[in-house]
Amino acid sequence: MPRTFESYQQMLKAFWEVKVDSDAEIQLVHVLTELLLKTESIWAPISALNADSLVIDGLCNKGVLEQQKKKIRFSHQTVQEFAIARLFEQSPDNSLSAFVKEHEGAIFSRRTVSAVLLHLRENDRNKYHDEVEAILSRQTRLHIVFLLIDFICQQQNPTPEEVGHAKAFFQDDVRRLRVLIGINNREQWFKALKTDSLPESMNRSDLEQWPMLSVLSNAWSFDWDATLELVRDHWFQEQRNDNLTLRVMEHCGKWNPQTLEIVETLAVRVKATQGYNYQNEKLISVISETSPAAAARLAARVIATDGPNTDDESPSRWNSPLEQTEGWYELDAIVKRAPTEFLAEIAPWLLNAAETHHGGYSGSVLAHYAGNCMSLDDRDYPRESPVLSAIQASIDLVSKSDSKGFVELSRPYWDSENAIIHRLYIEGLMNVVEECPEKAFEYLMGDNRRFSVSQHGDTQGSQSSALISKLFPHLDAAKREELTKRILEWTKYRDGVDLIDDQLVWDRESRLHLLTAIPSEYISESLAALIKDEKESLPDWDQEIHRAHSGWVKTIPPITEEEMTTASDDKLVEAFTKQRPGTSSWNQVEGGFEEQGGGEASAQQLAKMAESDHKNAARILRLLVKQGVTSNIDRALEGFGKCADREFVFGLLSDISPECDKSESFRASASRILLDSSDDDGLPEKQIQLLTRWLDMPWDHTRS
Repeated sequence: MPRTFESYQQMLKAFWEVKVDSDAEIQLVHVLTELLLKTESIWAPISALNADSLVIDGLCNKGVLEQQKKKIRFSHQTVQEFAIARLFEQSPDNSLSAFVKEHEGAIFSRRTVSAVLLHLRENDRNKYHDEVEAILSRQTRLHIVFLLIDFICQQQNPTPEEVGHAKAFFQDDVRRLRVLIGINNREQWFKALKTDSLPESMNRSDLEQWPMLSVLSNAWSFDWDATLELVRDHWFQEQRNDNLTLRVMEHCGKWNPQTLEIVETLAVRVKATQGYNYQNEKLISVISETSPAAAARLAARVIATDGPNTDDESPSRWNSPLEQTEGWYELDAIVKRAPTEFLAEIAPWLLNAAETHHGGYSGSVLAHYAGNCMSLDDRDYPRESPVLSAIQASIDLVSKSDSKGFVELSRPYWDSENAIIHRLYIEGLMNVVEECPEKAFEYLMGDNRRFSVSQHGDTQGSQSSALISKLFPHLDAAKREELTKRILEWTKYRDGVDLIDDQLVWDRESRLHLLTAIPSEYISESLAALIKDEKESLPDWDQEIHRAHSGWVKTIPPITEEEMTTASDDKLVEAFTKQRPGTSSWNQVEGGFEEQGGGEASAQQLAKMAESDHKNAARILRLLVKQGVTSNIDRALEGFGKCADREFVFGLLSDISPECDKSESFRASASRILLDSSDDDGLPEKQIQLLTRWLDMPWDHTRS
């Protein structure tokens, strides 16, 4: 039966005991080891050993040594390292600390020191501790100190002496970082340091905390309670640690009332002090996977929290959170897991946001709800708002799955004077007509303005017409008659307005829109005759109203990708600094418009070049930066995101960063490229330092 070993050292020791067994062999190996250690070599001349050739041949045949002509060495580096380690263990005249002192500047010594430490720790623990203490007790080069730190922290079950050394290392900022990296994801080390060194380090605002973040994130899996206590007591209480706390809580994995309370307080505080923060959204998304209801409520509360500069913003719809197109990219998935909880929590804020940012004057003639929202409008090129889309999704899902619950939830908002509220909730009412027809009927009949709920506050193609079509088949005969009578008497104008002839015609056309929304099988003969007469009298009743010009816009760049390859320096600078003209310069062509582009269009052409010829594109980019052209560099960088040559991209970013990193757009674009270029080992240290410098620069956190 094959023998098994608990460690690599045990295997080497067994190998040694079998292969090197005679006194002559032991003496030869001893002399060879001392010689190689002294000369810092792996080869030794046979003549220097004064050994019997039969002994040498025997060790070579056993696989311990290897001979080439008149030179000899150990068969493998690990065998040599083991021989050296035994030498330090068994010879009182050989001290590892003395060896380190004499050889600490040599690269060769690092593997030797590691091998001896490993051997001594397993075979002579007392001598191991004495040697480590001796090395650390004097001025030792930093690379040797780092070697000791790495070795000590690699031990899965540290000794009290090793723990003592680690705690002493925490007194030095550089060594502290090395220890944190070394103990990451090591359970026994975490337990040894969690009561003193770790909390003391977390409380210091002057220290870099990124290694601690990783230590805590991994510690959830083996000491959940202690990790929560550390985060709660030493980071959560301080606002300056909020971004760190967000990231470590993401790995918590257990969402109970205690952790949810921490997360809610934290997430709301971050929104209030920083505005939108992607880490907030990411954390809520993680919670949503196992606690969807809690996550949906939390998302709504964070959205409803004002950002730091909300009071300074005008209440126009341009500043509306319902119009924001950036951020909350994962909100739709969060809402779909728990739509009822989200809608119930967001509804009061929605009303306030609509009334604050999407109010308006309905006029003195027409009777319709006022307010418009671009993100809600049906356009050729719609403006997509993640927050508004999530609200629409929640209304759709709740109304389809729980008709009575939706009616109860939406009923308090039927009396709103805001068109946005009605345009949103009427979509849900269309879904409840089968189970709650009387409630949908109540809504529609409650106010004349509810017959013209639409993008433009009119009846043509309106949501009100759609509601009538869906509701009518589910009403009893009395209510159908009542609704028909209401339509026939309905006017889209305010009471007391003296209408001119054109307005009387438009009013009849609007009633015709509503009447034709009634399904044909429910239209009586007399009503059908009336509708027919009105259509004949009003030939333009259903003509589409063109309210604005529309179409695509093609941008003509100042310089094309092909032209850049041969353009002079002056021509390139001119193209990248050209100002973009206004919309008044657009030329209408078939299907849309053409416009002359500026520097932005040139940058997009350069980005396109970078995808196929990154070296030439980088040459042009460096030239522009050297000439002081740094605007729109972020747009040009986008093309390097697909470059397979990581080192080339890293070099480019490092070269141009000093001239460009004052621009937040540059830093953001460059950071995305570094993210795309990272592999399983992350990023090189130089690029991490670059990212750290960018993070320390001012960023705009005011947008929510």
